[in-house]
Amino acid sequence: MTVSYTNEVSTASHQFTFMKCLFRWRGSLWKAVWFELLIWCSAFAIISLAYRLAMTDAQRIQFEWICPHAGRYAEILPLSFLLGSYVTFVVSRWHKQFNSIGWVDRSIMLTSSYIGGASERSKVLRRGVARQMCLLQVLILRLICVPVRKRFPTIESLRDAGYLLPDEVPDLAETKFWLPVQWAMQYVKTAREEGLIVSDNAVQDIYQALQALRSQLISLFLYDWSPVPLNYTQV
Repeated sequence: MTVSYTNEVSTASHQFTFMKCLFRWRGSLWKAVWFELLIWCSAFAIISLAYRLAMTDAQRIQFEWICPHAGRYAEILPLSFLLGSYVTFVVSRWHKQFNSIGWVDRSIMLTSSYIGGASERSKVLRRGVARQMCLLQVLILRLICVPVRKRFPTIESLRDAGYLLPDEVPDLAETKFWLPVQWAMQYVKTAREEGLIVSDNAVQDIYQALQALRSQLISLFLYDWSPVPLNYTQV
């Protein structure tokens, strides 16, 4: 599994924060190639000392003539291609993350359209679905966003903010992302049973919108859980 380092970068307070990622050990490029790097550095030191201390002037001239030919092999490594590929990958990943933020508008608009009426019961059910969708969004964001986590540090803080009812608190946990969707679907099912939703197709449309929102938010969580491999970033 990719080692996560996004928390350190997302809370960067000075210009050297990204430099700290370069020298991280766990999951790093250094850990992957340390033995080969040690051999290379040792060989470089031996050749450098031999050039300065052991070679004659004629040998140094011959050595300097060989060096440019050896330097041509460095062009085999496509550094510009690696950089362009990395930038493309990061930008594409950012764009996908932005599209996965998950807006509750569609599911709420469908619910408001299909659960009609101005009765108090209709309002309770519509607000229940909207509340559960907002709860799902907050549950995801508080795990990947430091300001949201500070705003809602505990499950009880979600209750105090109105996202949870008192009797729902014992059933909810940090990563029970499916539970708000299940509760929202139960509200929709109740509305259908009470005749506030007039067709099964409307129920299906709402269910699909709820599942789509959940999929988007879960994708956002997975992007944060598995960042760009650290050794790729270091390269």
